[in-house]
Amino acid sequence: MGKSKNQFTCHNKDALSKIMKEELPMSTLEKTIGLLETMPDDKIETIYAFVRFINSDAYKTSSESASIKAEDEHRVSESMEGLRILESFAGTLLEDFNYEQELEEARNEKYGRFDRY
Repeated sequence: MGKSKNQFTCHNKDALSKIMKEELPMSTLEKTIGLLETMPDDKIETIYAFVRFINSDAYKTSSESASIKAEDEHRVSESMEGLRILESFAGTLLEDFNYEQELEEARNEKYGRFDRY
């Protein structure tokens, strides 16, 4: 960078004044360029960094945020449905169910016993 003035120069201050007052039909980009032409380099660098951030994946618009929120709500509703299904099994074990014995038998079936040898 190092230049004391930016690469744009405003050749006609009256034209810029008309742009700023929106007397001439111009696009937002043209009005922005008109403003940028009058700014010092340090402010241009700040604006450039901000525009890069807005253009990055990290910046989300309100519509993108709403879409992400809807996806999150869908995931939560699926999770809640799974929880409801699991809760429906509560209390279905026999009263005399021996958890420790069942666990031991399942471990023996899956891993075998090392102390047999």
